[in-house]
Amino acid sequence: VIEYLGSQVRQTLVGKMTLQEALEAVDRYYYEGSETVDYDLSVIGTVGHDMLLQNYNVRLGETEIGNLLADSVAEASGAPIAVVNGGGIRSSLYQGEVYGEELSAVCPYDNVVIILEMKGKTLWEMMENSLTTITDDLPGGRFLHVSGFSYIFDSRKPAGQRVSEIRLADGTELDQNSTYQVAVNDYMAGRQGYAEGNGDGYKMLNCYDGQTTRGNVNLILETNMTYRDALAQYFENHRDTMIDKKTTGRITDSEKRILMRREGAMLKERVRRRIIFLLFGISIVCVLLFGGITVKNIYSSKSSDTVTKISQIYLQEMTEQLNS
Repeated sequence: VIEYLGSQVRQTLVGKMTLQEALEAVDRYYYEGSETVDYDLSVIGTVGHDMLLQNYNVRLGETEIGNLLADSVAEASGAPIAVVNGGGIRSSLYQGEVYGEELSAVCPYDNVVIILEMKGKTLWEMMENSLTTITDDLPGGRFLHVSGFSYIFDSRKPAGQRVSEIRLADGTELDQNSTYQVAVNDYMAGRQGYAEGNGDGYKMLNCYDGQTTRGNVNLILETNMTYRDALAQYFENHRDTMIDKKTTGRITDSEKRILMRREGAMLKERVRRRIIFLLFGISIVCVLLFGGITVKNIYSSKSSDTVTKISQIYLQEMTEQLNS
């Protein structure tokens, strides 16, 4: 009861209910109990590290929490391919025990997972739409996290022309003429229509909105599951396993990959130069020790000038390399 009271206080603080409503809810729970509340306050699994929502990361690229949710939707729906819109992810999961109520924070919306059948061409168009707002000052929630395939895009190119490659889980390229079954949510498929920004522009998936041209898709199954339900099922299916999702290269921005390669090459060159000058310094020591310049004649006028000049050159070059 105390834990439930705490959860209701949090709801009051964020303005989701009044203090009177919170107290009445606690009274009902005390006298009647609730399976839902018991689940919310129970440990449903563990995660091995923080899976963070920060700085719009779920709207810009691959993330651990995005991979977890996409895999959860694929597993719960039975679809070989699943996509999850980043705007549907609203909170982080933190290392350690996960409570049922945390799933409601991560996935607060009640959009239902459905399975659509579509051509590869439509899937490609869907992914292009996913990338249309990634360069905006405020990235849109339409960005898709994926399970069952990977893709490469170039954020430098104009919207609608950014996808360069899509490969299925077995490594084969997407065939634009083949048919695929894909788990999406009904919001993307026009359940709330496409007016005023609803549906995030996924009109190619429309199978609900009568005011919009129907997409080239077939509705195969309405699962009646939300993202939250799929995530809960995933934790239940893996109850004895610590969930430890990583990013695996499912989503790659080729512009960033090129920059990383350049930075890596520059780093290697700096390391190479420093090794060369380190070896140069060692060679000076070898000359002093084994080249006939003894401690006695180091201090002679001629030898001293030579060693001094070599040392000065070495120190100057080494300083430049260390500062480069």
